[in-house]
Amino acid sequence: MVNPDQANGDSPKYFTLNGLMHELRMGRDAIRKALVNVTPAKTVQGGHPAWTLDQVNAALEASSSKGVTGPLKDQKIQEQIRQLQLANDKAAGRLVERAFVVEGFARVASKFAELRTQSEAAEPILLHGKDLTELRELVRQRWDTIGKALAECAKYFEEKKPNGPKQ
Repeated sequence: MVNPDQANGDSPKYFTLNGLMHELRMGRDAIRKALVNVTPAKTVQGGHPAWTLDQVNAALEASSSKGVTGPLKDQKIQEQIRQLQLANDKAAGRLVERAFVVEGFARVASKFAELRTQSEAAEPILLHGKDLTELRELVRQRWDTIGKALAECAKYFEEKKPNGPKQ
């Protein structure tokens, strides 16, 4: 970037970090990292360091020539770590096929649909004329039924390992 004021022979403009953020449309951390070893051209009102655009451009150019840094590098490293973790989990047999999970959840949904149908048929008759204590007991029974259904569904996952028999 060229500072138009300096190209015309005028005195250079000085920018604080906040001013540079707006002028360059860059994040504070990226600018601060580039300027870490650059002595400010002057100090402005309030004691804030300030640089010229020439100084900043040179620092940004020098920092970008050192390779990928900052958030993009961190993202790349994070993705590499994730890929290694996936490869390790696959090798250790901790991953399952999506189809197996989908089939398991379909069984869970089917079991709950069956419970709902039974409940819709029986509940109006069972609830009629009950007092509060009896209604609470019926609710507890329904939750017990739901818990047993979930336990049955969990058995499916235990008994049908996707990569072979139960261990």
